[in-house]
Amino acid sequence: MLRMKELRTEKGVYQKDLARLLNLANQTISGYETGRSEPSIEVLIQMADYFQCSIDELVGRTDCAGNVVVQGAQLSAFDERLLQVVHLLPLEDQYQVLGFAQALAK
Repeated sequence: MLRMKELRTEKGVYQKDLARLLNLANQTISGYETGRSEPSIEVLIQMADYFQCSIDELVGRTDCAGNVVVQGAQLSAFDERLLQVVHLLPLEDQYQVLGFAQALAK
């Protein structure tokens, strides 16, 4: 879900003003905010530039501090470090770590 409405209201910008800035119809902005339609990559880039954030922030993949968000939950510093370390391993070893973690979780 786009964070567009949240970012727009934080800036104090009306839908009609944002629509005019992006050369879109008011109904298009409304559709994006309600989830009835999705913007093209070009529009996402324009929005990210306007709101001075990354596309990941705009679509809710990271929060404004750049933290990764997974299924609505922010990763802890430990989780991020674990992912970084595992990512450095060869792919075969990554699968071994995953298998070991899955066995421990059972």
